[in-house]
Amino acid sequence: MLSRKQNPFALIVACLLTLLPTLSLASSTHSETQPLSTSSAGDYQTALIESELVFHGRVIKREFGGSTPLTKEGQTRPIPHTFVTYEVIELIKGHLPAGSRRVTLRLVGGDFAGSRLRVAQMPKIVEGDEDILFIRGNTQIPCPIYHWSEGRIRIVHSMAFTEDSQQLGFNSKGQLRIGASRPSLDISTTDGVYTRMSSRDFIPAPAAIPPETRHPQGMRVITQPTELVHALKAAVRDLRAAGKLPTLPPFINADPQQSFTFRFPRQVPTPPLFSPTLTDGAIAK
Repeated sequence: MLSRKQNPFALIVACLLTLLPTLSLASSTHSETQPLSTSSAGDYQTALIESELVFHGRVIKREFGGSTPLTKEGQTRPIPHTFVTYEVIELIKGHLPAGSRRVTLRLVGGDFAGSRLRVAQMPKIVEGDEDILFIRGNTQIPCPIYHWSEGRIRIVHSMAFTEDSQQLGFNSKGQLRIGASRPSLDISTTDGVYTRMSSRDFIPAPAAIPPETRHPQGMRVITQPTELVHALKAAVRDLRAAGKLPTLPPFINADPQQSFTFRFPRQVPTPPLFSPTLTDGAIAK
């Protein structure tokens, strides 16, 4: 089970003080910036239900932009944002933009117009990264990745990891399981802003990884991303057949060339813990 992290929204407040030059933000409540709800189970099945779009993709472009300052609310400079474009390898849930296999996400933070905004717990995504992503609220909330870094599954050397370096696999019944952490692989990329190279450059090939003895008994690690994709797609089919998939707003692609504004909330609750530790029968291969 993943450890509880600090409130990302509260951390943003602190991080805003590190902007150079300093940004002036108007404080206001805004419902679109509230964290997503989740059930007490907090597993990937819940993420499938609540996400508008789920896909396996590879990053082909990353660029920076800034919001249009809300001068009447005290903003004096653009707020840096990062735009990340994925080439979709396999669609798991939802609908892609018409006639396109590309998805562009907008995340608060980055470098723009001489300012740098560091946002703790915001996933750092670079060109070449391969992920399975759970997306909701793109262009509407600070981070469209479900529960920040928790809605990102890293694919490294064809193996699957959580953002906290925990390896994914299947048990003897074909059920998805969270395995041991491999902190030496340095999978996590949420500390620091765009200073690291792609994970493919510093994570060793499977042959160089020491034997892991702390995985749950009987767990077989995922060695091809298609194994996980097929399991998630099967779960979506089962949820749809059971009538458990609600009607959600359509996914909206971000456009780096389109102007936008950003309001920071005055008060936000601590987001619920999203721990993708699955119970029996949650997702079966």
